[in-house]
Amino acid sequence: MRIHKTEKSHLKQMAKENRKKITKRLEELDEATLTADGFDAAIIGLTESSPIRVVYDWDACVRVLMSEGMPEQDAVEHMNFNVTGGYVGEQTPIFIYPL
Repeated sequence: MRIHKTEKSHLKQMAKENRKKITKRLEELDEATLTADGFDAAIIGLTESSPIRVVYDWDACVRVLMSEGMPEQDAVEHMNFNVTGGYVGEQTPIFIYPL
């Protein structure tokens, strides 16, 4: 699977919009949390529970990596070993597989 220029542009726009939404919501809640660098386009929401955690679409994260030139298999391996495999405390982001 290849990422077309239009999807790459769409991902960049989504990243900007999602970052604004998350920042605004966290300010409203007077909360802070951790985010996964470079994956703002894949944000799908926040948890309701405390501590608040950012939730990402795992497939969208792979597409973000591919839009940066990474082959699909490498992107999947990168997600499994370098992104979702890390625990950085209670506020570690959550990555879900959409149905």
